[in-house]
Amino acid sequence: MVKLIVLTLTALLLTSCGFQLRGQLDLPPELQEMSVSGRDAYSELIVALKQQLETAGVTINENADITLFIITEEKDKQRVSVSKTVYYDEYQLINRATFELRDRAATALTLPETVTAQVLYQDDASNPASKSNEENILRRELQTNLALQILRRVTAITPEQLSAEQANVVSEK
Repeated sequence: MVKLIVLTLTALLLTSCGFQLRGQLDLPPELQEMSVSGRDAYSELIVALKQQLETAGVTINENADITLFIITEEKDKQRVSVSKTVYYDEYQLINRATFELRDRAATALTLPETVTAQVLYQDDASNPASKSNEENILRRELQTNLALQILRRVTAITPEQLSAEQANVVSEK
């Protein structure tokens, strides 16, 4: 009986503080149907965004009123440390994306925002095949991370902000 009470109280506390499971999106009605595009319509990031949106119940429609547009995508790889044998031991992978919401006429509804994801990984100079495979896996994880960051930022936009930001973007041009 005590366990049931504790479980119920925990559930009430978590829901009252606004806790949501990771991956759940609470988009406003205006964003329940949208298009996702960018300079490369088949980039890993756009594919990841579409998958995350569909999982959240958003209808992906190329003729939607609002488009989540990926302005730029950048991938970088930096050397972080060198071993005693002069081989590069540690690299930092960095992925960046800049996005905005647009209407059907491709007019920006929001100001551009940039998100970044990064990870360190060890280079195994004795096994170049595994190094390449590990880097590819990490890049896919970074793309998923970027997609989730973008969607969290889009989720935070209210219909009022969308209208106000559209007015600000138009007045800045």
